[in-house]
Amino acid sequence: MSLVIDRRQFLTRGAQVAGGFTALGAIAACGKSSPTTQATGKGNGGLTTASLQLLWIFNVQFAGSYIAETRGYYRDAGVDVNLLPGGVTVTPEPVIESGKALVGISSPSLTGAAVNQGADLKIIGAGYQRNPDCLISLARKPITTPQEVVGKRIGVQANIASVWDAFVTVNNLKGKFTQVPAQADPAPLAAGEIDGYVGFYTNEANILRVRGVPVHTLLFNDYGLPTLYETYAAPSSALQDPAQRKAIKGILTGEIRGWQDQVSDPSIGVNLALNDFGKKLGLDAKQQQLQAQTQNYLIVSPATKQHGLFWMTPEAIAQSVETLARSQTTVKPSLFDNSLLAEIYNGRNRI
Repeated sequence: MSLVIDRRQFLTRGAQVAGGFTALGAIAACGKSSPTTQATGKGNGGLTTASLQLLWIFNVQFAGSYIAETRGYYRDAGVDVNLLPGGVTVTPEPVIESGKALVGISSPSLTGAAVNQGADLKIIGAGYQRNPDCLISLARKPITTPQEVVGKRIGVQANIASVWDAFVTVNNLKGKFTQVPAQADPAPLAAGEIDGYVGFYTNEANILRVRGVPVHTLLFNDYGLPTLYETYAAPSSALQDPAQRKAIKGILTGEIRGWQDQVSDPSIGVNLALNDFGKKLGLDAKQQQLQAQTQNYLIVSPATKQHGLFWMTPEAIAQSVETLARSQTTVKPSLFDNSLLAEIYNGRNRI
C-alpha cells in the first residue's frame, strides 16, 4: 500500500489517541527508527539543540522544515534542530511528553485528546488555516454543495467517521444518503461504485489526479466545520521556562521562514523531499508537486496575510473549539497560545 495513502490515519481522530495515549507513548519511547535525542541541550557553536517531531514521513508535507534546515534558518534563530520523521508507531504528543522532542507537528484533535488524558501541551501555531477534510467527487459528476449529497452513495473510512458524522449533522443530512464502508484507496470512486469519498484535500484527491482522474473537492471547512490544522504543540511547562521558551521560539521562527519560502516557490520543498530528505522513500514526483501546490491554499488565508503564517485569530480558535466538539473532542480555547507568534512577528506579517 502506498505510503501516501497510509498517512491518512495518522492525521485524524483524537478519539484514537484518547483511547491509547499511554500505549502510544510507550511505543514512541521504545521503538522509533529515527534518532531520539533529548528535547533540548547544548550543541556545537553554543547553539541549543532541540528535536522537532513530525507527524508523518519525510515528504513535501514538511517542506518548510527542510528549507529551514538547509538554509540555516533554525541556526540563525539559535537552535540546532533534529527533525524526527513520523511513521506507523509514532504520534507526536507522546514523544513530546516523553521529553524526546521539544515541539511536534500534529492536529488539534490529537493534541486536544492528549490534553484530556493529562498531557501538558499547548498549541502554539497553525500551519493550515483551513480544515483539509473534504468530500471528493468526480469532476464529471461533482457534488458541489452539501444538499447534493442527498440520494448519493458516500464512501467513509472508519477512522474519519466522527468527522463525517459531524458534517452530516451540521448540514442536516442524516438519513438522506447511503453510507458505504471505504478503505484507504479511493479507487471505488474512480470506478463509479460510489458518488463521493470522504478524504483529505492534499492526499486522496491528489492520488486520483495522479491516476488521471479529475475530481472536485468540497471542503468541510466551508460548510460548518472550520478548524485550524497541521498545528504545532509544545509543553506548557516549557513555555514558562526562559531557556526552553527561547528554543521553542527559535524552532517556530525557523519554520515560519522556511514556509515563507515554500509558499513563494513550492518547487523548493518538492526538490528537497524527492532528492534529499525523502530520497529513499520512493515518493511519487507528480503527487508531491500537486501536494505542494494544493497545500498552499490551506496555509495562506486573509489572517496570515494580515498577521503572518501560523497565526491563530480568536475567531479561528473559537471555530476550532466548536468544530472539535462536533467531532467528539472537547477542548478549551486556552489550548491555543498565540504569545510566541506575537513575539516573533512584533506587529509585522513577515520575518
